[in-house]
Amino acid sequence: MTMNTGCVNRIVFLSGSGFPDNKSAYVNKLTLMSKALLESGYHTVILSKSASKNQSVKRHGFHEGIEYLYLSGNKSKIGRVTQFLSYLRAHYRELVYLIRLSKRSVKCALIMSYTPALMVIYYWIVARILKHKLIISIMEYHLSTASGFTKKVNAYFFDHLSYGFCDGVIPISHYLEDVVRKRFTHKPTLILPVLADYHISVDTADSLTLISELGAQKYFLYCAGIGYRDTCEFVTRSFIELGNPDVKLVMVLSGHPRSIAEFRNQYEKYGNIVVLSDLTYSQLYSCYQNALALLVPLREQRKDEARFPQKIAEYLSSARPIITNGFGEINFHFRDKDNAFVVDNYNESMFCEAMNFVLNNPKIAEGIGLRGREYGLSHFHYQVHSTRLMSFIESL
Repeated sequence: MTMNTGCVNRIVFLSGSGFPDNKSAYVNKLTLMSKALLESGYHTVILSKSASKNQSVKRHGFHEGIEYLYLSGNKSKIGRVTQFLSYLRAHYRELVYLIRLSKRSVKCALIMSYTPALMVIYYWIVARILKHKLIISIMEYHLSTASGFTKKVNAYFFDHLSYGFCDGVIPISHYLEDVVRKRFTHKPTLILPVLADYHISVDTADSLTLISELGAQKYFLYCAGIGYRDTCEFVTRSFIELGNPDVKLVMVLSGHPRSIAEFRNQYEKYGNIVVLSDLTYSQLYSCYQNALALLVPLREQRKDEARFPQKIAEYLSSARPIITNGFGEINFHFRDKDNAFVVDNYNESMFCEAMNFVLNNPKIAEGIGLRGREYGLSHFHYQVHSTRLMSFIESL
């Protein structure tokens, strides 16, 4: 452990979004950032303004050494007025918490993510008055996904102007760093890629049934939110083109149950396409470990150029090869048939060809999977970034 001896005593994440229960990619990244900062000797706190969906979660507690605090009560069916008042109360409690830390001479680095435009200015003012540092963490280019005039205006402000109201920025990709540098040339940035815990232990007993159902079969694996419907359909078409009845495509989907059920009804009729959901992490990791290869298609759009799928770090930890296309952040980390299978384009036939290569060359695929894990361990394991994060924060 590298001990922090700098001026910052505490790291406060302002956008907890239901930690520790929420299992989204954002909260997973936030959790691993917190664990990396714990390694550097910081006290980390995650504040959640939204209420917990789990009635059994305590309002204040610790999870894996990370302190968390819910600023609202548990979720219940309440009206809009009550929700708005709860939102205001949460912001008031957050401000009181930060003021108390300042009065105790606790120097903080406040880390925030995507938020309404005016809130960026609000946090900038609070940070200046209380003498805290403000850092913005970004994982995507929001303007590429915003719909509606108001949301687009807010996304434009955040993506292009908000970085003038902070001390530093932590982007997930080189593309997002370029977006920051285009307007704020001298703004301190630290590219923090996808993260995973490469030493995590899983409950094998929890996944025995799933392994018995899938383990004896050859299958490719794809994990995504059902919101990426177009990419899900791209994967199914690539697999159908393979035309091999002895191989399955296992798709682990998250999102709205009805949308997942509709997708399952549409594609499971092919017989060798299996749609799963609501897996525990142990079950999910077992799916990784037993797959022929793990699929990561990236659409050749600004949205996918800016982001870096969190699943990649987890996939690599399983020592199974990934199949992706050379677009965006992929080109900074992977080389075809070295530490991954990297096809030239987002093209169904190219992905099909890569899957066929894996089927016909299992030894080569195994070697690529092992090299992929080695690369992930040295570049994406959260502990690797502990000193980098500490040095960046103390330099602001």
